[in-house]
Amino acid sequence: MPENTVSFTKNYQVRYDECSLYGFLTPAAAVRYLQDIAVLHYNSANLNDGGNWITRRTVIDFHTAVPAYANLNLKTFVGGVSKVTSQRKYELRLETGEPAVTGYTVWVYLGPNGRPARFPANFVDYFWPGGPTPIVEGSEWPAWPGRPPAIYRHKVRFSDLDIQAHMNNAAYLDLLDNAGWEAQAEAPAPRLIEKGALLPLHYDLEYLDYALLGQELEVRTWLETLPNGEFERLQQISREGRPVARARSRWQSCRK
Repeated sequence: MPENTVSFTKNYQVRYDECSLYGFLTPAAAVRYLQDIAVLHYNSANLNDGGNWITRRTVIDFHTAVPAYANLNLKTFVGGVSKVTSQRKYELRLETGEPAVTGYTVWVYLGPNGRPARFPANFVDYFWPGGPTPIVEGSEWPAWPGRPPAIYRHKVRFSDLDIQAHMNNAAYLDLLDNAGWEAQAEAPAPRLIEKGALLPLHYDLEYLDYALLGQELEVRTWLETLPNGEFERLQQISREGRPVARARSRWQSCRK
């Protein structure tokens, strides 16, 4: 962590309902922790500027499987800024100190009128007292495969929404994982879902538009087999043919 930035820490305990059928923390639950601590850290500054934040991209790496009821320590800090965006980084560790999840989100600042705007100077003064650094973007997106994808359809539910009345960041991961598991179960051999636990290794999700209550979404999923029992999912969420989000995730199949 850079020396001239302000960090914030919070402890969590993994709940039973935050785990998959394999008994480990799900990607969606991990992202909910990141959302929670990001809001807590921002509110701790008491900036009261009337603006808001939306997520543009979430990139996370899973270093070890996190079991139910594990005690976790999560640290966050602002890793870089641009005119209207802030890159917030995260370090989630087990109580032994072992890293469990690391990553970052890129947030876009919305002014009081709901449009992207320069965030107030006091934001940088508080979170970067030594001066800001530029955002370091993630890897570029690969081209979509030429073969037909598996198709999964979803109607945005009330439970998918957040306080801003659009589909919550973590709800996208629930949708992507449900679509991914269905595509995996219907895929020709090898059927990885029957070989043991499927554990996330990496997730890169970019939000391109809002999804609102009642809207019909289509998820396209392509599965790519990798060496060492790993596979990759390339996914696109669209609404009436227009992209809403895209994701790239890597998973590992292992015996329980």
